[in-house]
Amino acid sequence: MVDRASHLAQPPLKLLANCLGILSVVAKVRPRHVWGKLAECGLFPTFVRKTMLASSTRGLAEDDLSPGLVGSLLAQQECVNGEYPLTTAFLNLLLSCAKSDDGSLGDGTSASVVYVARDIFPSYRQWRFVDPVEKEAFGQKMLLLFKTFLGDREAAAGSTRMKSTLCDCLTQPAPLNALLLLVGTGDRTIRCLLEAQSSWEIGVGVELTRSVDLAAVVFERLLVCSSDIPALTPRLEDISRLLCSPATSGQGGQQHFILVLAHYIYHAHTCGLPVSAMRLLGTIARMFPMSLLACLGSEAEAVRDILIYRLDSQTEDVALKVGIVDLFSACVDSQPGFIQLLIGIKQDVQLVVGDKPVSKEEETKNKSVQLVSEQGCLRLILDLMEDTTAGAQERIGELHLSLANFLLNLWQHQRILAMSHLKKQPNFWERLTWSLFDKNATGRLSINSRYEDQKRSNQYTNALFFICAVESSASWPTRSTHLEVKWTSLFSKSWRN
Repeated sequence: MVDRASHLAQPPLKLLANCLGILSVVAKVRPRHVWGKLAECGLFPTFVRKTMLASSTRGLAEDDLSPGLVGSLLAQQECVNGEYPLTTAFLNLLLSCAKSDDGSLGDGTSASVVYVARDIFPSYRQWRFVDPVEKEAFGQKMLLLFKTFLGDREAAAGSTRMKSTLCDCLTQPAPLNALLLLVGTGDRTIRCLLEAQSSWEIGVGVELTRSVDLAAVVFERLLVCSSDIPALTPRLEDISRLLCSPATSGQGGQQHFILVLAHYIYHAHTCGLPVSAMRLLGTIARMFPMSLLACLGSEAEAVRDILIYRLDSQTEDVALKVGIVDLFSACVDSQPGFIQLLIGIKQDVQLVVGDKPVSKEEETKNKSVQLVSEQGCLRLILDLMEDTTAGAQERIGELHLSLANFLLNLWQHQRILAMSHLKKQPNFWERLTWSLFDKNATGRLSINSRYEDQKRSNQYTNALFFICAVESSASWPTRSTHLEVKWTSLFSKSWRN
């Protein structure tokens, strides 16, 4: 039926769309068979010349790709009518094949993905849609497709060749600008649309929130995947200049892109958007040579306060807390200015110094000076360590691991003031190393854990051992009495008999 309808002078859009909808269900089980049969009808985009390279720096020439019947009907009928049933069904079929297959369907899917990324995605927001909600749903299908091929944060779905091809397409100027514009929509715009809805669950604002959330996830995965492709290094440098340029701040009342990302932490309608924004912000802070403190400007302290407030909330989603702590860890690596603000390092502290030896009274006065304020994140990190330790029954959670990685980065990069403040806190080492010396906890983690839980537990233990090794190595020349007493007490209690 699809073959016959596709050869008509005026192919029936709804009939073809319904046929593709049925075949999308079959493609979840037999993707190769379904795609191969439909490709013979000339329905999908194809490469005219077999010159596509997986990591080509020149990109694809305009005449390399034929849009097929789907592209022709999109330009001739669907864009005119403002309804896109065939293209929507085509995206659903492509997404079903992408989720079900191992990425080895051949150049047929590659051509379709390139066509979607290069020709449809950059311009779809300028098209006319009869229903504005359908525009957001249309864009979400493309973003889900990109996310599927780029893979999630833990595993890489799809073939390496397909991933390289998609990274090559999405880092070209037109798709990249479309992605950045969508990510940079801003919490204020979303909030206005949400308030204009008659329902908090259905409407343009809800769908736009999902679109921006998906766009932030795709952009974060695009940056990570592109960093592993040497041929895309020049494009990453262009992205770095685009994100780090101070010229984007303050022109025509526009906010800096980094500040727009940070403001998503104020979004309270869903947890997905703030989580994605914090992960993207951490990836940008880690990858590009820029100053978050300078980008945030006068709002840096306000952003710090809302980050700490949401991290301290007892009813906050754990995924958001993990995202915030991971952002803190990224700032320890590459953002010395912003991490000082987050930790709460005091800038106006005066200590008694001089050429002569300091007296005991002056030394006592120096020790009493607090170099870290209570408004920083360290007190909250300690509280979270205590809460997660008390609540850990069968497994190490993601928040455990994020806290351990944050402390690991502090020790690894020798943030002396933060380390000294933490070591002065009572029972700090006991809170940190409870999983190493609690025999009952160790037994539960090794026997009852699933693979992912065991993997997370191993990563947590590795971080703890690294912290202990760095601390022991740094304190060895001074023969720290504090370390000797703590370690002797811990080991004697834990490994007695």
